Amino acid sequence: MQDQLLFYTMFQLIIHPENMFKKGYTIIELLIYMALLSGFILILGQLFFSILDTQLQSQSNSAVDAEGQFLISRLNYDIRRATSLTIPATLGQADTSLNLDINGVAYIYTISGSDLILTVSGISQPLNSPSVSVSNFQARRLGNPDPSKPSVLLDFSITSQTVSLSQNAKTRSYQTTVNLQ
Repeated sequence: MQDQLLFYTMFQLIIHPENMFKKGYTIIELLIYMALLSGFILILGQLFFSILDTQLQSQSNSAVDAEGQFLISRLNYDIRRATSLTIPATLGQADTSLNLDINGVAYIYTISGSDLILTVSGISQPLNSPSVSVSNFQARRLGNPDPSKPSVLLDFSITSQTVSLSQNAKTRSYQTTVNLQ
């Protein structure tokens, strides 16, 4: 069987020798294919990086918004149930720490590095996740018609640790006022 195939191939080359050199592609054809393939890969690469950048921006925005809402909720919850506000102590005073007394237990909010730290009964824990950093924390004591129930103006900024390819880290400033109940 193989002998017949070999004989047939040789016979074809003897009868039609011009077919021996017609197999394959020319250099021009290869260059055209390579240019088309390169363009296709370039477009797909740009599309991939655009999708990746959009995902990173979305993650950054979501992390900042979620952490901001959580911190405001936690601060509101603790301030509203506090029996007294010890720091800032006087009307109009601003401080980088917030000390509350809740049923005889001291709750102390401070910034340490890039974390908002809550210390309760000597036990400290960060309130924000590692995906964001908290900065510029400030508590200002405000007046209230009932002096035993002061108001507190809270300011802080949250910056995402996730940086997209086309923009800097997402930063958002928060400000809220809460009254002791």
